Amino acid sequence: MPAAGQFHVTGPRAPVTALVREEAVFSCHLSPPMDAQNMDVRWYHDSTLSLVHHYMNSQDQLEQQNPEYRGRTEFLRENITKGQVTLRIHHIRPSDEGDYRCLFISSTYYSEAQFQVLVTASGTGPHIHIELGETRGIKLTCTSTGWYPEPEVKWRDLQRKHLAPSSETKIAKENGLFHVETSITVDEGSRGSVSCLIRNPFLSVEKEAHISVSDKISKELEDIILDRDTAHPYLEVSDDGKSVTSVEAKKDLPDNPERFDTMPAVLGKNTFCGGNHYWEVRVEGKNRWTIGLCSTSVIKKGQFISASPDNGFWTLCLKNDVYQVLSTPRYTLDVKEPMLIVGIFLDYERELITFYNATEFANLPFLYSFKFTPTESLQPYFYPGPLNERNSNGLTIL
Repeated sequence: MPAAGQFHVTGPRAPVTALVREEAVFSCHLSPPMDAQNMDVRWYHDSTLSLVHHYMNSQDQLEQQNPEYRGRTEFLRENITKGQVTLRIHHIRPSDEGDYRCLFISSTYYSEAQFQVLVTASGTGPHIHIELGETRGIKLTCTSTGWYPEPEVKWRDLQRKHLAPSSETKIAKENGLFHVETSITVDEGSRGSVSCLIRNPFLSVEKEAHISVSDKISKELEDIILDRDTAHPYLEVSDDGKSVTSVEAKKDLPDNPERFDTMPAVLGKNTFCGGNHYWEVRVEGKNRWTIGLCSTSVIKKGQFISASPDNGFWTLCLKNDVYQVLSTPRYTLDVKEPMLIVGIFLDYERELITFYNATEFANLPFLYSFKFTPTESLQPYFYPGPLNERNSNGLTIL
């Protein structure tokens, strides 16, 4: 039992886990409980010996506060008369990790508690891009940003066997967070799916990207024909079913159950529930479009929905001169020159939908691969974009 006027400070007993860009809360209290309104209460980050927050004379005293914490701390004192106080730190950074102390100083005594803060962050979903190597190989490069602490990185094949022995990995810090770039070279004749897996060891959170390395993409194109019965009334489908264009005047068409009435889009007649399928779409001379695949049961009437995987769409778009994959979250592609032709490859058994820049088929630069869970048939999806001077051309299936 402490003598009169003496006290003991208790802080968090276990390390406090804080997520980057979120907030963290640390509580300390006096034993026995007593009024701390007129005490001097200080919080220090020991790794830098910096003052995190200072309370004295019943108010915050922030003149000596470390600039790293300026505008990010909040002292909560609703229960200070019972000797209970809380510090909240907003917008957590990697540099906030380390040992902390909370000190209570009265006119006759002082005591402190020490505790640890562990900072962590899960980065962006990895993205894989492909390029032909100088030798007869295909170089796959996987990138991701925003990890903390340093993540684990693995390459795996279709059987989930590790391909690490032939890979090279670079992990660098940027704004305190880790950026991952890892490459692996596979034989040009390789078949199957390769994945890049990045894992936060502290949270046991994994993020994975897949790519189909296959020689099964045939130069014989799938014969995709547009389904007029699904076309929105502001779209014109060509007589041969190979092209779709936006029009100014709304067409008088039957209100079929399968017709889009909100999203100005059209589907292909083809439905896929297995196998490999490849087709190309000419997108030349346009500044807005979305193409890809969707589930046969997607919502077509009554409400506008985004063409995202959550809604049964796996698509690529051009908008405001920016090429984006409509994944969750969206991913912006680094495309140097305007694409004229886009190739779409469906490998149903491997559950992959892959987009290629098919302007030059001999090279077929990889753009992006979606991993999907097959629950129903898929259909080609086309949105030609609004009619304007820069978007008068249609989308044409080759």
